[in-house]
Amino acid sequence: MGIHALLSLANLAANQLLVIDRNGNVTIINAGEAVPEGAVILDPNSNNLMPEQAPLPLAQLVDAEGNAQPITDDIEQILAALEEGADPTALGEEFATAAGGLTGSALSAAFTIERDGAETLASTQFDTSGFEAIGLSRTQSLSLLNLLQAPNVPVLPEEPTVILVITVDAPDNTNDTTPTITGTTDALAGSTVTLVVTDANGNQQTLSAIVQPDGTLSVDVTTPLAEGSYTVTATVTDPAGNTGTASDKGSVDVTAPVITVDAPDNTNDTTPTITGTTDAPAGSTVTLVVTDANGNQQTLTATVQPDGSYSVDVTIPLAEDDYQVTASVTDLAGNTGTAIDNGSVDVTAPVITVDAPDNTNDTTPTITGKTDATEGSQVIIVVTDAKGDKQELIVTVDKDGNYSVDVTTPLTEGDYQVTASVTDLAGNTGTATDNGSVDVTAPDAPIVSLQGAGSDDVYNKTEIGDDNSVTAKVTLAAGTQVGDVLVVKDGAGNELFRGEVTAEMLTNGLNVEVPVVGTPDEIQVTAQVTD
Repeated sequence: MGIHALLSLANLAANQLLVIDRNGNVTIINAGEAVPEGAVILDPNSNNLMPEQAPLPLAQLVDAEGNAQPITDDIEQILAALEEGADPTALGEEFATAAGGLTGSALSAAFTIERDGAETLASTQFDTSGFEAIGLSRTQSLSLLNLLQAPNVPVLPEEPTVILVITVDAPDNTNDTTPTITGTTDALAGSTVTLVVTDANGNQQTLSAIVQPDGTLSVDVTTPLAEGSYTVTATVTDPAGNTGTASDKGSVDVTAPVITVDAPDNTNDTTPTITGTTDAPAGSTVTLVVTDANGNQQTLTATVQPDGSYSVDVTIPLAEDDYQVTASVTDLAGNTGTAIDNGSVDVTAPVITVDAPDNTNDTTPTITGKTDATEGSQVIIVVTDAKGDKQELIVTVDKDGNYSVDVTTPLTEGDYQVTASVTDLAGNTGTATDNGSVDVTAPDAPIVSLQGAGSDDVYNKTEIGDDNSVTAKVTLAAGTQVGDVLVVKDGAGNELFRGEVTAEMLTNGLNVEVPVVGTPDEIQVTAQVTD
């Protein structure tokens, strides 16, 4: 068997070499790996310059300088001689170097083969002197001859398993139900990667990707994945049959986070605190857009707390009236939840009036008033009498904006003051004040004198006159004031005069004509002043 046949039986893969070191160890290496001095390199796939011919096997011996010297022909001649039972040292002059001559085609003269120095290894019954002559050690020669001696295909050392490196990336927390699966591998460009994708419902789909020149791979999932976790297993096989496998887990999330927002309503705070809740993870950012009554916008951000709450103060004072807040939060998968709420800013105090009765003899007068505060609002009334004693009253505004309440503790005579206040829903307070007075002391009675009765105080027919009336003069007492009410009545109770006291009356009194009916024994006239 020649070296060509020997190497063809090895069935080495592309770029693989058979190496026999000086200790006779047989190994398989990849082309380009370091080879020790004195090792024999057997290459079954050496290049051939003739494209139409198959590659020729090549044998080389590594010299002291690390250079590989060709010994293919030398070994061929020795193997041929051994197979024919010839003496390898008795080859013709043309092949003398192959049998241990002083020089060889690629070797320095290191050995001289002599018959009496030849050795036959008992374990093989092969004479190794010919191989030693070209630079092989005895153990190398034995290993080479053992390969030749084998009746069947030589049993080579088991080739080390080559595991291709591959990575795969299954997007996590994505809202894309057909995500792009990517990865890398050291498999040759053009190799096919098979990916098996299993979604949260157990549905599987098989995808294929081609390895790019830079070692990357990429493929889109074709059938939308169910929401939840999914797995991807990627397998690559190169032309030599080597494989590599990698797995990764991802997740699909197409559900937007839930969020609420609370924009304070009826507030007198122009920079109110906006609050809300969300099921987005703690640390997520909530973006809030606030638009006031004038259309001015400002954007705020808040961080979600561990309990799911968030809050932020408006930074730029809002215009009075309605405003709107839009809050949004985006989860890790890119889903956005949104909530809207309306609020209002009111910095105008409600209008209120109060009426404290003046010149009243009622020590528990009724306090009344009006306001534009909403129905049901409470009016707080503080009454301070002439002695400084205070009492607080509370009354509710009716549907017409009116209110009314009686003083509960009798007031001291004299002036008193009433302060009424009402607070609207926004917290603005309107206030009004009025003064009144309590007078429970009756004024002195007026003096009534009948005029024209003569010295005898008895009216005769002439004094009564044709109009059947006499004159009564009412003189007002000290203390009577303008505005007091004067009532004059005859003996039968008929009102002869009712009216307010004037300054003229205070100075000159009031004359009242008193009708005389029939022949009365006397004429009675009464006058009363009410302050």
